[in-house]
Amino acid sequence: MKDLVFDISLNLQIGLEKKTFELKSHHQRLGIMGPSGLGKTTLARAVLGLVPSSGKINISSLSYSSVKVWDRRFSYVPQDSKLIPHLTVEENILFTPGANLPISIIQLLGLEHLLRRMPRHLSGGEKQRVALARALSSPGNLMILDEPFSALDRINRQKAQDLLKSMQIPMILISHTREDLEILGCEILNLDQ
Repeated sequence: MKDLVFDISLNLQIGLEKKTFELKSHHQRLGIMGPSGLGKTTLARAVLGLVPSSGKINISSLSYSSVKVWDRRFSYVPQDSKLIPHLTVEENILFTPGANLPISIIQLLGLEHLLRRMPRHLSGGEKQRVALARALSSPGNLMILDEPFSALDRINRQKAQDLLKSMQIPMILISHTREDLEILGCEILNLDQ
């Protein structure tokens, strides 16, 4: 049997409640579902190292539990895009150290005419495509995507899914839509069960 890609056990504070999350999978893509308020985004932020937690974070047999946030080299697409307001689209995409501007990704996501724009002049779908391009420009050791398709129309959703299917690194995808996770070939973990 092949090694676990994801071996994560974290204790987190979700509202007033303490919860333990166990994520174990041999698959490269792990999909997380469940209703709002169960801690999906908090779990993603804990794996990134952005919120306090205790436990273990092992990805592809490497331990990240005691690795500093900036040394983990994890890419993140938050559900609200989190673009840096005073940077152009191009500067946002290149913000991560070591990032490059992958022309094929820029073209596929339809961003070439937006590179000089500021985030305040973008629609919700455009912001989400920029956040996705930023993560794809320096994918690192793991990609965490929190509702990455929620603001995208059908055509851009399919293009983004095709891009993600081509990536060969471990991914955690959070979605309320089972179909998105199935299209990407995720092993699905439903936190509501």
